[in-house]
Order: sequence, then structure tokens, then C-alpha cells
Amino acid sequence: MNNLVEYKYIEDFKSGNNQALGHIYDLYAVRLSLVAYRYLQDKQESKDVVMDVFEKLINMSIEKRKLQVPDQPKGFTGWIITVTKNHTLDLLKHKTIVGHHLAVITYQDVYIQSDAERLWDKQLVDKVINQLHGSEQKVTSLHYAGYSHEEIAQKLNVSYNTVRNQLSSAKKKIRKYISTPLIVLLINVYNHACL
Repeated sequence: MNNLVEYKYIEDFKSGNNQALGHIYDLYAVRLSLVAYRYLQDKQESKDVVMDVFEKLINMSIEKRKLQVPDQPKGFTGWIITVTKNHTLDLLKHKTIVGHHLAVITYQDVYIQSDAERLWDKQLVDKVINQLHGSEQKVTSLHYAGYSHEEIAQKLNVSYNTVRNQLSSAKKKIRKYISTPLIVLLINVYNHACL
């Protein structure tokens, strides 16, 4: 890619033109996916990270763009790779926290749960699902009720890919919600009370 063209896209983006970001995406998406894949070892999650990074860039204010985004293509390349790496590491931290709590819950499932414990678990899952918007909520509810992607697509009269995309988006939101400090605190308090 010609450095002058790349420089123009960066300048346009910094001045508030989000269409330039589409060109920047075309230039960097594959490289950034590889950066994320190095840590996640999952192609779909790596692509999701890149989409999250570009969503973050779209929502970045012009003032922040001018302050944080490097002017030169070489500096921009290093910057956007660092942003992607940091976002990937944050995702891994969230996955570790959620994985730890799921392991604790799974370990506790070896024992017979009381009715109160089962009710609390169901209320937590229902609360998280209720935070999703309409179509994601329906897809997720059916998924956790045991329906396959094909059955959900048929039941809701949507395509298989729509189900897959909505479920992927919903799971991302659920991971984010469950790993918020308040939920982690509630889970810890609950686990401590059960000991």
C-alpha cells in the first residue's frame, strides 16, 4: 500500500471521517486477527476482537483521535496492534475470571444443590438474559433451553447465520456482564455463604 494513501486514510479518520475507517479495516484486519489469534487460538474470537477494536475506534471522539492516534503509517501500525493486543488480553482476563467462577459452580454441582441455590442460579441467568435486546434474548433463551441452531432458526423463521451471529453477540455480552465487579462480588458472597 502506498504510504501517501495510508496517510490520507489516517488523517481522514483523525478528522472524524468514519468511512476512512473502512479502508483502514481492509488494510489491517488480517494482521490484527493474527495478533489476537496468537493469544486466543480461536479464529472466530480473533475476528470478534478485531470487530470490537474497530467499533471502539468508530466511537472514539475527534479530540481523542487527535491526541491518541499517530499521524504516520508506521506509528499507526504499532498503535493499532497494541490496541488489539490489549483488548485481547482484557478478553483473556475476563475469560479467566468467568472460567474460575464456572469451575467453582461446577465443583459445587457435584453436591446436591438446595432449592434456594438452584433458584439463585436461575435468577442470575435470567437476569443476564433479560439484559439482552429482543432477538438476542429469544435466541439465547432457546439455546439455553436446549434447542440447536437449526431448530432455533426454524422456530424464529431466521437464517442459521443470524442465529449464530446473535448467539455469538449475546454470549459476548453475557461474558462482559458476568465478569463485572458487582456480579463477581455477588458470586463470591454467595459462594462464601454456602461454605
